[in-house]
Amino acid sequence: MSIRQRTYDYDENNRFNEDYHRVHDFLRDVNEITHAANLNFTWGRWAWMISRPVDDEEKRSDIGIWEDDGEIVALVTHELEYGYVHMVVDPAYDDLKEEMVMYAKKHLCAEDGMLRIIIDDRDDRLQAIAVSEGFVPVEMDERLSIKYMTEAPEVNLAEGYSLASMDEEWDYGKYSDCLFLGFNHEGEPRMDDEDDMYMRKTMLSSPYLDKRLMIVAKDKAGNYVSHAGLWHLKDDEMCYVEPVCTVPEHRKKGLGKACLSLAMRRAYENGTRYSVVGNTLQFYHNQLFLPKMRQTWWELRDRGKKTKRQDDKD
Repeated sequence: MSIRQRTYDYDENNRFNEDYHRVHDFLRDVNEITHAANLNFTWGRWAWMISRPVDDEEKRSDIGIWEDDGEIVALVTHELEYGYVHMVVDPAYDDLKEEMVMYAKKHLCAEDGMLRIIIDDRDDRLQAIAVSEGFVPVEMDERLSIKYMTEAPEVNLAEGYSLASMDEEWDYGKYSDCLFLGFNHEGEPRMDDEDDMYMRKTMLSSPYLDKRLMIVAKDKAGNYVSHAGLWHLKDDEMCYVEPVCTVPEHRKKGLGKACLSLAMRRAYENGTRYSVVGNTLQFYHNQLFLPKMRQTWWELRDRGKKTKRQDDKD
């Protein structure tokens, strides 16, 4: 093996460059149900995360990559909030985990020094490394649910509503309002705000986004009142659910279920056999998404503790 560590080649003006695709391909390879620990950060999360603008975008160049003879074998990355770190490694390269933790400590802390890494509860080795490096588990976790699919789900829609997908029509203003209200943000939607419109358009610009799987429910006035998005590549067995929401006054009518069912039906026809969602809400359990995995956030408490790499430089 010839292991090389480097940083991610991020370019705000060319988000979908060669490195973007190489990381995507790596995640697609390791995001298998047989490697459950790596499902905490799927290729769908990567595709969406790099698409979405954030403050201090240059910090994305701190994302760490490990290669073996030019092939990516490990990734240390934040998502939208700096200081919250995900680590994904090819199971054949578990020996890299200690170096990955040390890299996170040195390069991926938030401005105030806060650092949290997420660890699968069954990963005894990574937990032991975290303890030795000054981390403790905190009362924050992410839970995964999986729906195993043996047939395409039925799509039932309440009277007075219709469904549409991004390949048929898409109004970014209505889409933005739906997400704002559907996720219970306070205040009023920012109608036609240029920055908001830029964010909404960019976050749905990934070349790996299948527009047929981005579904909205419309009321009689044509407003978008529910939305479900699914990330799936043709012939892959796994698909990833992100996001699902419904505007409050239109809830309890099965609209979110109808949007998600249509997306899953199309993904099933394209080869998916199980859907993964980073959630354990009753909404998903009612559709037979079964709780399967938990990852706990670990916080760096001993911030003065040096990593081995830092010691070597002193």
